[in-house]
Amino acid sequence: MRLVRGLATADAARIVASRADEPFTSVDDMWRRSGVPVASLVEMAEADAFLPALSLERRDALWAIKALRGGPLPLFTAVADREDHPRELSAWEDKLAQQRSLIQVLQIEEQRMVTENAVLLKRILEAETDG
Repeated sequence: MRLVRGLATADAARIVASRADEPFTSVDDMWRRSGVPVASLVEMAEADAFLPALSLERRDALWAIKALRGGPLPLFTAVADREDHPRELSAWEDKLAQQRSLIQVLQIEEQRMVTENAVLLKRILEAETDG
């Protein structure tokens, strides 16, 4: 860890001391057990220090560290913003939604009537062939 640029000696010592009993299972495990700041973990990830112990590539380690901060991941921020503030439908969008619902109801009714007429026609044809 002495090759990791920017990593404080005290932080490196805390990491080594906290893994003495058992190896770390994840970035979260390392962060919780060692108590080092997230910035130190970022420095380690940039130096690919998570690759040997946790088999994490630089990018995967950085994403795992980003999750430690408690905030949303950037990929989902836009979606979360949209869900928190649903947009009200304009008058024409509301009218369009009503029209689409009506069309669906009419299509279902049309299908029911076609099926009913087909059954009636079949009965008529069977009656004519029997009679």
